[in-house]
Amino acid sequence: MNPPRHIFELFTRIIADVPARAIIRELDLECEMLEDDLRRHHRPLTRDSFSILRFGQFVRAAKIGREICSVTALPPDHLEFYKTTVVRLIQARELPLSATDQFDHTFAVPA
Repeated sequence: MNPPRHIFELFTRIIADVPARAIIRELDLECEMLEDDLRRHHRPLTRDSFSILRFGQFVRAAKIGREICSVTALPPDHLEFYKTTVVRLIQARELPLSATDQFDHTFAVPA
């Protein structure tokens, strides 16, 4: 089975179209599907898959007040979408206010 070429584009459409209160549920479902595909060797770990999984890890940690270690640099366009999504989640009270600073610290782009 060939991996979808635009998995991130599909992911962004899904997340952008759901109400903010449903984002975490949709993100968890997407991460579960990606992890299942990886476990079953249906798809290789692509840059997009890695990015979505790391964002899911960040959101789950931020939701319970934990931090994750800095991760490998993610594509700038992904980070822009993720930051917007974090703001939506904070506005919907799905994440604490501190999630913005935590996001900036976790996904800091090295100078």
